[in-house]
Amino acid sequence: MTTDKSFLARSFDNMREDAKLQHDIDREHFEAVKGSENADFKEFREAKGFKAKLGVLLNHAERDSTSIRAEQREEYRAMLAQMREDADRHLQ
Repeated sequence: MTTDKSFLARSFDNMREDAKLQHDIDREHFEAVKGSENADFKEFREAKGFKAKLGVLLNHAERDSTSIRAEQREEYRAMLAQMREDADRHLQ
């Protein structure tokens, strides 16, 4: 054997360095996401009870329906209305 590191030793060193770099990148991304809490998620999290959480989700879906193409909008709104009726009927 020579005094140079073997192929496996160099490989493991490279993997260790890459894993540390990836860990640092993942930590930064996690902190960025954690720091920028979405207002919709905050409203959902603060809603108390299953029915309130379902209502928040349906309200957000109805609000977001304006971004759907015009020909699909009525079908989407009808589907949401049906979901709301079904939820109310099952949760009473």
